[in-house]
Amino acid sequence: MTDREYFLPFSVFPGIGPVKFEKLIKHFGTARNAWEAPSAGLRILLGEKLTAKFEKFRLEFDIPKFKKQLHKKKIDYVCLLDKQYPSLLKQIPNPPILLFVKGDKGLLTQDPAIAVVGTRKMTGYGQEITELFAGQLTDAGFIIVSGMAIGVDGQAHKSCLESGGKTIAVLGNGVDLPFPSSNAHLYDRILKGDTGSQRFRLTHYCKVWAAVWPAGFRNPRANYFISFRSASSLN
Repeated sequence: MTDREYFLPFSVFPGIGPVKFEKLIKHFGTARNAWEAPSAGLRILLGEKLTAKFEKFRLEFDIPKFKKQLHKKKIDYVCLLDKQYPSLLKQIPNPPILLFVKGDKGLLTQDPAIAVVGTRKMTGYGQEITELFAGQLTDAGFIIVSGMAIGVDGQAHKSCLESGGKTIAVLGNGVDLPFPSSNAHLYDRILKGDTGSQRFRLTHYCKVWAAVWPAGFRNPRANYFISFRSASSLN
């Protein structure tokens, strides 16, 4: 297996996030070396309790099996080693270990892109303005980046699709779980496009791949991705 495949278990193991992962890479050199590291070396960086949990996890975690599960759900990923990993996101302190993606991961690095985000309680005037700006930005060649939430976010995606553009939806929950459920149709439209093509794609970068119930507010890490994937933002 290549070193990028060893990023996968670290992305789903609770207790090792970007900060600890960076320390492991600096100490052991590669993700594979960190995954196969002796217990004594791990205890220095992770402590006794977390090392014990990690040792149990790596005995049970099957990387090829996990890759098959991703493939079955048509989920791809990009890690810090990949050229498709957004350059602006890579520059922040402690960037995400990897990004789980559905659709065309090439959009992760295509420019220009602009974030269009706003309130969930969108007024009639807000809808009109969002349609106007998102449509005109799409016509000007921008990729629209937003969070697929009810309100301004969802409208930005819809207006982009209706203008024949490309859009990126950043989810704060599992990439295979449309949320909110009322936007499930929008989730499908983004993935398929109005013509049924795979031109559009959905991305999710929370540390845990398995679907989790999202909090009642936008995941702040999702906000991080939205802002650092785009050269500009419209709020």
